[in-house]
Amino acid sequence: MIKKLIIILMMVSMFTGCAVAEIQNPSKSAIAEQSGLYIRLSDFDEALFWVTLKDKELQSYGDVKGIISTHHTLASELIHDLFQSIQDNSYESIVIIGPDHNSREGLKIITSDAGWNTPFGTLELNESYHQKLLQHPYMTVNNAIMKNEHSSGAIIPYVKYYFPDATINTIAIPATLNLNESQDLGVFLSEMIDDENTLLIASLDFSHYLTVPEAYRMDEITLKAIQEKNYREIMRFTNDNVDSPQTLIAFLTYVNETGYSHEILLDHKNSYDLVPADYHSTTSYFSFIY
Repeated sequence: MIKKLIIILMMVSMFTGCAVAEIQNPSKSAIAEQSGLYIRLSDFDEALFWVTLKDKELQSYGDVKGIISTHHTLASELIHDLFQSIQDNSYESIVIIGPDHNSREGLKIITSDAGWNTPFGTLELNESYHQKLLQHPYMTVNNAIMKNEHSSGAIIPYVKYYFPDATINTIAIPATLNLNESQDLGVFLSEMIDDENTLLIASLDFSHYLTVPEAYRMDEITLKAIQEKNYREIMRFTNDNVDSPQTLIAFLTYVNETGYSHEILLDHKNSYDLVPADYHSTTSYFSFIY
């Protein structure tokens, strides 16, 4: 089992993260052909999912309304730990916001109008939320983009596994939004989401392509800005800090508007901590609970 895990992780470690504007070129064979929306198999390694699902004694957190999670499959164990820590919450719906890694649609914020098929069953669309999302002036439906956007696709199987009865909405945020537009999106979400029964997930990876010491140095700057909710500082961040300042600002604005702004730093890791394969090009991860 250990040997299998090492082999799998070494394969995954070839992809040390994902930065905005990184073009995706999925092959047809790498896509699960099913009706409606479908996730890319390259974004979900089922063997890795099961190997990293461990029986741990983790603290359980109630009344959680928002989380920040990685979408890098190398850090699958961190995703498990995060979801296991909140799985006692009864969510009727889950909304995922994350970067549009290609940002090919200008100011357009991308969403989908269908459910998602996963190895654990189908996640149905929350139609009520969908109609409300369409009221945002930048919101547009583009299933062709969303089905290949791994900021949602990588998280979807975990959502279905841990919250099988929840509905879903997925949103990809472009790198073209300015500070005010990012904050306005957070306010918009706070007004449309019923926070009594909904979890908002910000799907984010942090420092990209830096050496281990550089990554940890940048992570200290990022953590300070998150804790202080320094939106202007966050807006100046590049991929050295986070792959989507816009998503991070929208999320922090949301939790602040809804009164759930107390953060718990559940975990912080670097890809080199998980697989010591490339010291000079790493990705870092934060897991937050709000």
